[in-house]
Amino acid sequence: MSLPDRIKIIRGSLTFEKFAEMLTKQGHTFDKGNLSKYEKGKVKPSSDFYSAIAKIGINVNWLLTGEGEMYAKDCTGKKGDSAILRENEKLKEEIEVVKKMVGIEAVKYINSTLLKGIKGTKKK
Repeated sequence: MSLPDRIKIIRGSLTFEKFAEMLTKQGHTFDKGNLSKYEKGKVKPSSDFYSAIAKIGINVNWLLTGEGEMYAKDCTGKKGDSAILRENEKLKEEIEVVKKMVGIEAVKYINSTLLKGIKGTKKK
């Protein structure tokens, strides 16, 4: 597995925009275009990228070499708390809310349009 493949794993289901926002919160500015280039292997990541990755709990050695665990460990030997995992969990929760909303909207649509059409075709 290559460095770009490992960057893609780190990004997970985040859009490049969300990934850039998350990394920018670590003290350096990132844009989605550069992150996309890193992931495609067109440009080598900057030292600021590696610094931000380390701050979100990713093992930089794993990122560079593929060796060891993906997530850094704190000084107690436990896996560090990763901001990217928290962000992915938030996105999963938001997806569930949207699914429910879409379901509710579909029912409303059926009730307001389709069923009215059926009711209007009944003979009196």
